Amino acid sequence: MSFVERHLAEGEEILLSGKVCKWIYMPMVTIFCIVGLVGFGGYLKIGIPSSWWQTFERIEFAVGGIVFFLIGVYNYFKYACIEMVVTNKRVVYKSGILASTTNELRLEKIEGVSVERSFTGAIIGYGNILFSGVGAATVVFPNVADPMTIKTAVDGILDKNKA
Repeated sequence: MSFVERHLAEGEEILLSGKVCKWIYMPMVTIFCIVGLVGFGGYLKIGIPSSWWQTFERIEFAVGGIVFFLIGVYNYFKYACIEMVVTNKRVVYKSGILASTTNELRLEKIEGVSVERSFTGAIIGYGNILFSGVGAATVVFPNVADPMTIKTAVDGILDKNKA
């Protein structure tokens, strides 16, 4: 059960959820994990080291490999723990693994929904969705896969709520 599902108000239901584009984080996670496993594999070389230098070199490979692998795993969970949800009452963005940050905006306070896409984002199919509210309130869904579909759906939800 997700963070948002556990904290729904009475009568509130999830209408839409966004996903972070996998092309943003998976190459980095894959490279860190592969480099980590190769580095740790250097530690597992067959044979007994003949000098203190070879022993030190093997320890460097092992520590470097473990560190790189753990960085890859951490980054995977960092992106996997992001929640971007539109309910029938609010828009919620939650990020964080152990310590979390939540940013939310009530639907009746939303004045506009816009999409920002870079050149690469337009090619790969990701972008940022900005929900601007009354005053300076803003909620951003960063690096969302297929942001135009989500924006269109949110516009429909907002139009339905205003009618």
